[in-house]
Amino acid sequence: MNYIAKHVNSTYEVVSNLINDSHNFSTRITLTNSGSRDLAYGNWEIYFNFIRLLQPNDYPYPEGFFLSDCTMALHHVCGSLFKLKPSTFFRLNKTKSVSCTVVAKYWQSAITDSMPNWYVTAEAMRAKNIQTTEDNFLKFVGNFDRREQYLRYSEDQYKPYSAEVRFDINEAMTKPGGSEKRIIPTPVEESFHQTSVTVDSSWEILNSTEYFQEIQLISGMFQLFYHNSLSNHYDHYEN
Repeated sequence: MNYIAKHVNSTYEVVSNLINDSHNFSTRITLTNSGSRDLAYGNWEIYFNFIRLLQPNDYPYPEGFFLSDCTMALHHVCGSLFKLKPSTFFRLNKTKSVSCTVVAKYWQSAITDSMPNWYVTAEAMRAKNIQTTEDNFLKFVGNFDRREQYLRYSEDQYKPYSAEVRFDINEAMTKPGGSEKRIIPTPVEESFHQTSVTVDSSWEILNSTEYFQEIQLISGMFQLFYHNSLSNHYDHYEN
């Protein structure tokens, strides 16, 4: 288990959303042995969460669904939890990879629909996270660059912005030489205490370059001067 958690790199990618009249999409899970020894059948299993039902056209599969391309069986544990279990034919030699093609329900067009922290476990053993999936940035998930990966159905008009397109859109919204517009948020709810305070000449405004416009507003409203430091008659306490 320690070897698998550390040396079996797991990656996931969407192959195509445009299958079975867009009722399903195909995915690929790839396991790569980056260690120094071969890996064969054993009582270990890889668990992962997936927000869509896997192999929906074959569900339920109480004895597991055999994935012939990687010689592993897919099992639905409960809810969004699934597991991959090696068959007696399974073999993953060092530096080699095996890929499992799995069909899922509906579609996936965003990386954030994937769940991190896949883990491996075995009977009477404590589970270990697969290190390549211990990443909330989901770096083990493939890109959505191809049309069949980001379209949800054939008529879909969705097209994700590239970094270059997003930059051009933001730049087009910026007016050269335009003055800065400050937004004062409007509260949804207000409550006031029945108290009052008198602002007189004993009040002072402490100057601040960060809030210069606000200082000028308050100074003009109450006819107060602003200073770079408070007068000596103010006491200062430090904890």
